[in-house]
Amino acid sequence: PDSLKAAQEILEKLNLRPEIARKAQLAGGPRHAIKRKNTEPYIVVGRDEEKDKQIGVDFILPAMPWALKALERAQSNKINFGFAKIPCLTPEDLIIAKFFSLNDQADRFKDLDDLQQIFSNQKKLDLAYISGQMKAFKLTVPYQIEKTVPKLLLKASKAIQKSFRRPM
Repeated sequence: PDSLKAAQEILEKLNLRPEIARKAQLAGGPRHAIKRKNTEPYIVVGRDEEKDKQIGVDFILPAMPWALKALERAQSNKINFGFAKIPCLTPEDLIIAKFFSLNDQADRFKDLDDLQQIFSNQKKLDLAYISGQMKAFKLTVPYQIEKTVPKLLLKASKAIQKSFRRPM
């Protein structure tokens, strides 16, 4: 419950200026601007104003829809960084995070590049898990990377897109 405050305190100790990205901001567009301050915080971003603003620390908060399950799965995906084994997002959950970030903002070129690299380099992905998460969050494959995405995920994406067009 105190994750927002804890993230802000950590960033301040690192001499990074914390900024809150809320649900409405991430969804983007003018219709969300009015609700921006009233939606849940999803990410706390910390950047050094005097140095490169691209380098910093981002804290994904538990309100982010995919985050809790991804963090739970990360506990069994520990990577040795030389000083300790640290729980890290699985490639599958990173894909979901990238799809989520691209859901309403398809012009996030860094995320598109990251996805292309993941799909090009990871040969053993749990496609059933990714497909299930895509369906749960109504996430689709951005058209810019369709050529690198496994066919099962493209099929799931097309089914999700088709469900958007169905009359209710």
